[in-house]
Amino acid sequence: MRQLEENIDAKFETLQLGKNVGPMQDRVREAEEKAELANLAMAPLERKVMRLSQQLEQRHEQDLSASQSSRPSRPPRRSLLSRLFGD
Repeated sequence: MRQLEENIDAKFETLQLGKNVGPMQDRVREAEEKAELANLAMAPLERKVMRLSQQLEQRHEQDLSASQSSRPSRPPRRSLLSRLFGD
């Protein structure tokens, strides 16, 4: 008889937990939907950041090439030892 009561109590506890799971699943589903909407809203911003990053990188490369072409090229510097003892 006691085991039967324990089984019944366990079943009631399981039913109660099942009632709690439904609302939690709804909240999880709602959170997933909100995350998807946020992800869709971020996509245009991510594309813009990538475009700006590429433009900045191109500008940096252009600045480097312009500064290198404006400088007269000079022979490479020789080390102190090579100047003392010759090549």
